[in-house]
Amino acid sequence: MTPTLKILIAEDDRVSRLIFQRTFESKDLFSGHLVRVLLASDGKDALDIFTREHPHLLIVDLLMPKLDGFELCRSVRESPHGRHVPIIATSALWKSGDALDVLRRELHVEFIAKPIDVTSLKQLALRMLKA
Repeated sequence: MTPTLKILIAEDDRVSRLIFQRTFESKDLFSGHLVRVLLASDGKDALDIFTREHPHLLIVDLLMPKLDGFELCRSVRESPHGRHVPIIATSALWKSGDALDVLRRELHVEFIAKPIDVTSLKQLALRMLKA
């Protein structure tokens, strides 16, 4: 049986969500795995999906309604099954500063600024999932 890789995309922008979804559903990206992409348009839905589905990778926009990406990352890290799940945070507005340093140092979250280079995102996701 082929293993299934679950990837949760938490992004409030519909177009970005679709781009991420298509990127990770690409057949050549994760050879030997079926990929199931889980989608959330706000942080609260993302946390609910994370708790229920236990994805292997999270892609999180930092500025979302109901629960922002910073709080989502913190909540994931505080859950028993979320301590070591790879998280990639994205933002068009947050590109530097203390908040991003906290994400990296304390929550072990990688960051990619928008606009996203899809090739870099794929490479980072592959690297994080193999670690």
